[in-house]
Amino acid sequence: MKKLTKKIVALALAVTTIASGIAISPAQKANAAAKSYNCYLMFASSDWKCVNMKENVANTSIKNKKGKQKVTVTLTRAKAQGDGSAKATAAKDATVFCVDIKEILKDHKVKNLKISGVTVKCDGKKVKIKQSKLIQGQLEPKENEDPNKYRLEIYNVYGKGTKSDPPAKATAFKWSKSISVSFTLNIKK
Repeated sequence: MKKLTKKIVALALAVTTIASGIAISPAQKANAAAKSYNCYLMFASSDWKCVNMKENVANTSIKNKKGKQKVTVTLTRAKAQGDGSAKATAAKDATVFCVDIKEILKDHKVKNLKISGVTVKCDGKKVKIKQSKLIQGQLEPKENEDPNKYRLEIYNVYGKGTKSDPPAKATAFKWSKSISVSFTLNIKK
């Protein structure tokens, strides 16, 4: 009887181990869609004395769900960096001004994503921008270290065309307390 009990326990343990390996394998975990994505506002003034390039500053979480959702990201001067170790100064203009949604292109194709209704506010005042001049999509080269982000380019002297055909003059993005971007993101599939 002891031999039979040992065999049954061993068999049950083996089946449990195999089943748990099948149920949640590392490959399946790697292929699972994200529940949400980090969205953050990047900004740099032309003198680089008011900057944010950090993903955990001026950020929010976007749910991975089909349909439309409203998003707002805000950068305050207290959270921005200055030149070197100095505090950020008031921004008199923009040289880089984008919103990135990290890792979303791992789960969705560019053609199934659309940003619309973009509103920019500097110190709480709405900035007049031409929506048709905004650029969005997978704007980083494939060899870049982060090709899976979806970008809204508002103004970027290093970017895909907003420098030569901007939605507003760089000086329109002048602020001393805060700058924010609100928009609607539509995930079609």
